[in-house]
Amino acid sequence: MLVDIKNIRAQLVIEGAEIKLVELKDSPHYKYLCGDKQSYIDYLIFTHQPEHSIEKYNNLISNFDIKKAIPIQCDFIENKYVISNGFHRACIMLKLGYTEIEIKLENRQKLICDELIKTTNYAMYNNWTNSILKHGYHSFNIEEINIIGQRNIRHRINEIRKHYDFKGKNILDLGCNVGGMLFHIQDINKAVGVDYDPIVIRAAENISKILNVKNIDFIQFDFNTDDYKLLKNEIRISPDIIFLLAMGSWVEKWMELYAFALSYNCPIILETNNDKAGPAQLIYFEEKKCNIKLIINGSPDDVTGNNLRKTYLVTHCNV
Repeated sequence: MLVDIKNIRAQLVIEGAEIKLVELKDSPHYKYLCGDKQSYIDYLIFTHQPEHSIEKYNNLISNFDIKKAIPIQCDFIENKYVISNGFHRACIMLKLGYTEIEIKLENRQKLICDELIKTTNYAMYNNWTNSILKHGYHSFNIEEINIIGQRNIRHRINEIRKHYDFKGKNILDLGCNVGGMLFHIQDINKAVGVDYDPIVIRAAENISKILNVKNIDFIQFDFNTDDYKLLKNEIRISPDIIFLLAMGSWVEKWMELYAFALSYNCPIILETNNDKAGPAQLIYFEEKKCNIKLIINGSPDDVTGNNLRKTYLVTHCNV
């Protein structure tokens, strides 16, 4: 995948024996290309790297061909792409003026699992926890990645697609959790996910980097206490559709949240959590002269057997 070269780092021994994350331009490897040959020589001597030499580096420089360059292998450390193999080549590409380079991120499934697990060991909305399954609420089934969460996101989206075409659309997900719904709709234009929990937002942002997704942004916002006017300024898209998925049971001021969604005057995918809380939410939209269509009866995508939720397409509201 292509990534911005400014987001690439390396773990190098700098200033004695301390290992630091270093940008390409601050490395002895890059300084060698800029004429400071002694820094690189001193680095090789200090770190005892027999696999590297001035002769080998010069040969790589002389024979470098971007058309034959294999992807740089990277890990994901401290929210950065960190090179595990190919740092010399990356420095050469930076010197040649490339702004993006092809990388291969090692073991994306494990990296995403690590992010998801961070969200499962504490209580969230209304003392609800994300820890019914090891990796939390959202499943991930993207390319080689297969992670089981409580909700099978691919199944949910396929069911909703029977009633709404997401292709080329802008989506606003109010209560996005780790962003699973947005990551799995890969033919959208742009999207914004909003959640009150900074930990799930941080996980969503990191997963976005791991998947190299560039058209989804995430915002941390408390739906009970924060200012919706400020949120509207932060949402830099005009949504074609809004997700309100099982939020009414968890947000105390859910009417404010729903009014905010209605202010965009676009269709809403509404999921109610159960038949106890759901009727009041449906009445709210009925009073706004909305058309409400049941599109999923129950929640068959929930692998734990919780099928009490219902999903509706809400349209044509007079706010």
